[in-house]
Amino acid sequence: MKVLKIIFVLALFNQITLTNVMAQAYHPLLGNKYKWEQFQGGAATLCGLTQGQIIYEGNDTNYFGINYKVLMGDTVSATYNQLPFAWCPPYYVTGGQYIIHSFVREDTISRKVYIYDFFNNTEKTLYDFSLTDGDTLFNPFDSFNNYYVVDSVRFQMISGLGYRKFFYLHEATLTCGLYYIEGIGSILGVDLPFDWCNGSALLYCIKDSMNNSIYGNCLTNVFLHEIDPLNRIEFHYLNSEKIFFYSG
Repeated sequence: MKVLKIIFVLALFNQITLTNVMAQAYHPLLGNKYKWEQFQGGAATLCGLTQGQIIYEGNDTNYFGINYKVLMGDTVSATYNQLPFAWCPPYYVTGGQYIIHSFVREDTISRKVYIYDFFNNTEKTLYDFSLTDGDTLFNPFDSFNNYYVVDSVRFQMISGLGYRKFFYLHEATLTCGLYYIEGIGSILGVDLPFDWCNGSALLYCIKDSMNNSIYGNCLTNVFLHEIDPLNRIEFHYLNSEKIFFYSG
């Protein structure tokens, strides 16, 4: 009888824990002042990497009545990048800032993140954090309209952040082992993840606004604000004149 009571208590505890996890508040991707550190690799290189970027949240701007977050980029270089096939650590931020990287916005009610496609003058779904097992997500960067099938959505514990949803996907015509994480982004980089399905980009880590590593294994040894004098640049769109401009 005591054994049955113990089993019942454990089952009840697990059910309560699972219910609390499932009912957790939504963790937005944007607005955290994160810095996403991502690298591209090459099998022929000595250290397995060939280039890298720091992607970070810049200012907000209004584009024809819709408010977007401007994602900025900064180039990562390597100390030993002059030797043949050697792009090796230590890695550092060069200050070669991208004036504009992406216009993105997040709808926390629908739990979706949108990116603006300037080539086709339309908005596309970049992330959908409301999906569940068996759902589909169209690849916004694929002209053949291929789509991703959600194999599974599972909660996993991230040290220091708590439980987050992991969305495991595969494309209908390809196999790329892709997954993305609520409030974190994609394992293939935060802003253009589905563009790298058959490529080699990888999200290595995320730093917070104080440059503390909060996810992954950060490789750069120089913080963005210490080397980049242009990091206060703001990029805007002036709707009345239909021009882009920057200040700072």
